[in-house]
Amino acid sequence: MVQCLIKKTLLKRKLKKQTKSFETMGSSSRSDTGRSPVPEDEEDSYKDRPKAPSIQRQVSVTKLVSGLAPQEDQPVMLHHHHHEEDVPDMIGGDDECKQEEESQVTRHDSFSSIDSLSEEERCTLLFTEPDDYGQRHPIETPQLIISKLRSFEYQLVLIPHHKKTCLKKAMKNCPELLTDKFKLMFLRCECFNEVKAAKRYAKYWEKRVEVFGPEKAFQPLTLDKALCDDGFALSHDFPMLSPVKHPSGRNILFADPSTQNIGAYTTQSMIRAVWYMFHAALEDEETQKKGLVFVGDCRYIRLSLFDKEFARVTALSVAGCLPVRLSGIHGYYPPKVFFIILPFLKFFLGERLRERIRLHGGENMEKVRAGMAKYGLVERVLPTNVGGEVELSHESWLQERRLAGL
Repeated sequence: MVQCLIKKTLLKRKLKKQTKSFETMGSSSRSDTGRSPVPEDEEDSYKDRPKAPSIQRQVSVTKLVSGLAPQEDQPVMLHHHHHEEDVPDMIGGDDECKQEEESQVTRHDSFSSIDSLSEEERCTLLFTEPDDYGQRHPIETPQLIISKLRSFEYQLVLIPHHKKTCLKKAMKNCPELLTDKFKLMFLRCECFNEVKAAKRYAKYWEKRVEVFGPEKAFQPLTLDKALCDDGFALSHDFPMLSPVKHPSGRNILFADPSTQNIGAYTTQSMIRAVWYMFHAALEDEETQKKGLVFVGDCRYIRLSLFDKEFARVTALSVAGCLPVRLSGIHGYYPPKVFFIILPFLKFFLGERLRERIRLHGGENMEKVRAGMAKYGLVERVLPTNVGGEVELSHESWLQERRLAGL
């Protein structure tokens, strides 16, 4: 219907132009393609003029992209740069109009069938089934990664300049660190939502400069580079990366707050140490995809050991900057004093991470272990100091990484 309306409108324009331009028009003056005659002084330029694309095809693409066809009582706006002489060659007969309309309906229906899917149906198509932590994970393909990385770059351009000042400095000072592999961590963290991933990426660099300072922020996060002055804070076993993974394939970070020695090192140094441990855990691709499990031994925690600034910056880093998905935050045998600290931590963690906190305590040891086992925290992945089988040697781990240049 739309094409036929276009045909009538443009034919009227053609006849009006022909009446004004030519006194006579013989049948021999029409070309084989059905174009109107061309004055001799314009013939050369007309031959060199590129042929315009089909108007029908332009309207068809517009309908498919927008999902809405123009109504009959609405004006049809055609933006083109060709002359009316080209009209007969671009408008088909009634049969061609009908075939084009039928083709458009078929293609439009294929788009509508996807658009009409519910959110749950879309997740089923693109994500795995919920795992033991209730999380769904994107089904990655090479095509998905390439497409999302391109979209990610586009979203970075859209971020206001004042919100990506440090990112722009990183692009200038350490472009070798800004690899696709590095950016992919942010996409995985946000389940390939490129808008959220780009915002997290920009915030990451703002926070990284805040934590490491402008001199070290753009250096590699290795023990001999950006962490060269933080060896003492790193040696305090807070936190530690387990050599044994969670049954789901996630890395596990253990932390015992009682090992902290406030006053022996600065708060900023300990924050840098925590950043290093998170990045070490993220070297594992499976952890990037599925997330990280954090387990805290709360038995010996004391209020005097609680550093509000350290807790605040660490929580904010995890909640909106570091490219890490925290699948679970577990604390076992928390004392009463811990419940004084907990609201403060929850405030900075945000709603989503607050829901992932699980406390395991009570007098019945078997009941506590059964509760932790529900989340895959069984004896073979727990440290020996809480009845598990894993021997933790943080000092040896640091030495190995130092020798490897990590």
